[in-house]
Amino acid sequence: MNQPCNELGTNGASFGGTGAQLAEAPKNKPPMTVKQQIEIICTTLDLGWQRVEVENYLMTGAEKAQAQADYILTEWQALDRPCPEQVIDQAMAFASARKAAYDPLNSYLSHGDAHIWYTLEALKSPTGYKFVDPDGLFAEHAMDLAILLREWREELLAGDTQRAMDKSGNINRANHPDRHQSSLEQSMKALHKNNLYCWSQFDESRNIDFHSYVWIRDGGNVIFDPLPLTDHDKNHLNSLGKVSHIIISNSDHVRNALELADETGAEIWGPAGERGSFPIPCSKWLGENMDLIEGLDVYALAGSKTAGELAFVIEGQTLITGDLIRAHKAGELCILPNAKLENLPAAINSVKKLAEIKGITAILPGDGWPIFRDGGLVMSELVTAVSE
Repeated sequence: MNQPCNELGTNGASFGGTGAQLAEAPKNKPPMTVKQQIEIICTTLDLGWQRVEVENYLMTGAEKAQAQADYILTEWQALDRPCPEQVIDQAMAFASARKAAYDPLNSYLSHGDAHIWYTLEALKSPTGYKFVDPDGLFAEHAMDLAILLREWREELLAGDTQRAMDKSGNINRANHPDRHQSSLEQSMKALHKNNLYCWSQFDESRNIDFHSYVWIRDGGNVIFDPLPLTDHDKNHLNSLGKVSHIIISNSDHVRNALELADETGAEIWGPAGERGSFPIPCSKWLGENMDLIEGLDVYALAGSKTAGELAFVIEGQTLITGDLIRAHKAGELCILPNAKLENLPAAINSVKKLAEIKGITAILPGDGWPIFRDGGLVMSELVTAVSE
């Protein structure tokens, strides 16, 4: 087997078989364009990503995310906090999301630092190139591809990024049709679990994103609080299979539900507390209900700005909220301003009820920053904050 790296070793183990025969580029060869360099790295990576049973020996993607977070925080403090704390909060949130999203079933032997300076011509390689000096990781493809974004961020942002992404995805499908769908192919944002995605719109008046979520399941996909879709996101949604249900948390989150129901044939379900005044027809009205659809629990809340606002727990781990619980700052939940609440004590009791749910690891608000790890702890912190 042709190997992408000269040698990969960790804890005394060695992977890669025979060493690569490396050759210097001829001095009269014209310089490569950025596009040519990226294509060389991507095709060589694609050759090297292999399913290997080495998770116990190599640093995992989750461990790498934690190490990166620790490094950022340590250096920020050591350098006397040279940037605003909000920047660090955002970096920590990204690292936390990456750690929570780690999936060993979708991880491969990865180089870890595949940039152009570690890419050398190799006479016997199918691509004509091999990598040297690998870090050696067991992680998703995004780990290696992120290096390209770091090295050529100005050039990539100036060009047709989506076309480049589609091209990379096609390379991966051609060589490895049996793999999970590459993250480069995903139009909507992939979340912490492989069966959850979202699409978003930025709200300038609040400086936060509004989100819609889709839960992929065998019995038909379920969408929560659907915003209008771009053609790009719509194509991806259609590729994920039939939409069976559109569930709305409250009347202010009706959004694009009717149009999407017309296009997909999905049923619309709404909150029973607003049945008499809801702005669109629904085929079912929901109150508190466990295992309504297999894997979906529904909670009815009191005290918010609309009666009977709904919250949802998917597969016992992921809490989706509508309006009452939100996040205007990364890593920290809040609730609607008191002036918008119908009943503050009732709203606080609703927050406490959700915080008592065991096993919550992630929280996906309709408005603001998602929480991808330690969901139960973050909910406890919210209870403390609103009870003061």
